[in-house]
Amino acid sequence: MEDQSSNNKQLILTESDVAHLIEQYELTCKENTCLKKQLAEALQKNRELSDKMEIATYRLEMLLSNLPTNKKQE
Repeated sequence: MEDQSSNNKQLILTESDVAHLIEQYELTCKENTCLKKQLAEALQKNRELSDKMEIATYRLEMLLSNLPTNKKQE
């Protein structure tokens, strides 16, 4: 009888452990989904900022090329 009681306690602990693992798995899946979304948003923002930097660089180069050079006449 004692063996059965011990087995029941062990089974209850095991079921509890499995339930806890499932809960942790589900939480991790939700967090992973959220992190994937945040990563996608950050990558998109990075692409947008890179594009803006490219445009700004081009504009600055055009402005600099149109500046008169200050050469001393001898």
